[in-house]
Amino acid sequence: MSYLTPGTMLTGRYRINQEIGRGGHSVVYAAHDLELDTEVAVKLLVPPPATQELARERLRREVLAVRHLSHPHIVPIYDFLTHGPWQCLVLKLIVGQDLEQRVQSQGPLPAEAAAALGIDIAAALALAHREGILHRDVKPRNILIDRGGTAALTDFGSARILTAGTMTETGALVGTLAYSAPELLTGQRADARSDVFALGLTLYFALLGRLPPQGSPHLPPSPREDGYHPRAEAAEVPEWLDQVIARATAADPASRFPTAESLRLALTEPGFAGEPIAVSDSRCLMCGEPDPEGLTVCGRCGGPDQSTDHLIFLAGHELTGEQLILRFGRAAPGATHRAVAEGLQPLARVPAPLADAALDRLAARGFPGRSVPVGQVWRLIPLRLWAVILASLGIGLWAGRAVDPRLLWTAPAVAGLLLIGAIGAGRNPLVRRTPRGPRLPPETEGQIVATAAELPAGPARALFTGVVRLARVLGSDSADPQGPATLVSEVIPVAARGARELSRLDEALAELDTSAAGVSMRGDLEQQRDRLVQRFLEIQAGLQRLLAVVGAGDPEVEGELRGLTGALGREAQAWAEVEQTRRAPVPLG
Repeated sequence: MSYLTPGTMLTGRYRINQEIGRGGHSVVYAAHDLELDTEVAVKLLVPPPATQELARERLRREVLAVRHLSHPHIVPIYDFLTHGPWQCLVLKLIVGQDLEQRVQSQGPLPAEAAAALGIDIAAALALAHREGILHRDVKPRNILIDRGGTAALTDFGSARILTAGTMTETGALVGTLAYSAPELLTGQRADARSDVFALGLTLYFALLGRLPPQGSPHLPPSPREDGYHPRAEAAEVPEWLDQVIARATAADPASRFPTAESLRLALTEPGFAGEPIAVSDSRCLMCGEPDPEGLTVCGRCGGPDQSTDHLIFLAGHELTGEQLILRFGRAAPGATHRAVAEGLQPLARVPAPLADAALDRLAARGFPGRSVPVGQVWRLIPLRLWAVILASLGIGLWAGRAVDPRLLWTAPAVAGLLLIGAIGAGRNPLVRRTPRGPRLPPETEGQIVATAAELPAGPARALFTGVVRLARVLGSDSADPQGPATLVSEVIPVAARGARELSRLDEALAELDTSAAGVSMRGDLEQQRDRLVQRFLEIQAGLQRLLAVVGAGDPEVEGELRGLTGALGREAQAWAEVEQTRRAPVPLG
């Protein structure tokens, strides 16, 4: 279908010359700007009819947000106009090819060229992310390369523009499926790390001319915990570049570069930040959710002992102690991995309402089990142990009559001790609410505990946990504990405030409808949210940079980190003021 024919005039200023490209919901034309006497590109957006009104509002807002982004590696937007039922963007005309066409026509890029391209595009993303603007659809077709070899990123936010008004809500996917980060496929919201993943996968394609193995050409590659390693397919890829791409494409966002800027630094300085900082696992062993307190079992899964708690016993006949060591780590005092594998001791103690959910999560990980109320543990005493108890009682009674009457009193005592020991072992779980990793000063730990109790599972909790786990290492690993301790004492309270406000912001977004007014307000809130999330990620990147420095740290980086902490505090305060105004009662009359 042809939408605009050669010679068509738009607003009396732009004359269409010819079609030069076409996507799923857009057509790109070369055109002439009569007013400035220059060549431009006109992108005609053709979303599905049902979403046209919402797309119009999104497009207007996106143009206002993106127009001010001035960067040599971002294709600039000049104008936004309407032609009949259609909306158009006027952009700089790039004469050349996109990255996909370049690879298809000339073959994969050499390592040096791929790294240089990655540096340029990461710099463009870093600028946008600082403004709270996500690209959402980084891929080879959206990287244009002119005849001089300069790469520029185009289509900022167009994935959001071209879809329904609710497509950026949790549970919906925005962007090209093949380059989408794993968390987006499970309905989580995008952040800077999603763009980092897509750029890492784009660099993989640039180096090899193909993506990692896919179940279908339209499906993304299967997620890998350690990311995708192009060197496994092409030995000429340098080891340092292989490690950078692998980290950028790790399945867990927490294992990736936290920001596009940190990815750019890794590509600029081979060997810098190629590996994530080694920190203790901050996820609860039962529910798998991020836990800011750094406990083996989080407060929700292992609260204070209650008489109604349930004990989780594993029921797999082929489980071994080695499997439990690998998955659950060291045993709590008085428990052994072998006893747990044999079903003689419980794996964990959980509140009764969480027992079924805990069993489901364990079964999904290959650890089937059953739950038993604490008061009924005696029912799980093995028959052979009952036989030992009864035998000791019987032998003692017989010996009391035949040998020494005193044994009539000691035999029941011994049998009782065996029974008490068996019940005690049955109530002694392998994993408990024990801290993992270094501890911070009591006052700081108190702030973390209070925040953890308030935050629900979700992005705010995960981002706060990421800051806390890095702060713990920073506060314990430095040769000069005074400086980092002071810095951590500044970071944690601000991060706690920011996490609370981010959680409230997500609640506010969930309350909005899909009307035109709702879409307009959503645009403001989403950009506010993206800026707040970006500040969290920048703080994580700053903490990682400090930890990567040998010795006590770097005063310049510490200064930057304090500036980032101040920015997070200001973003949180700005949203708090907006929220207070939004919820204020409207005066009558």
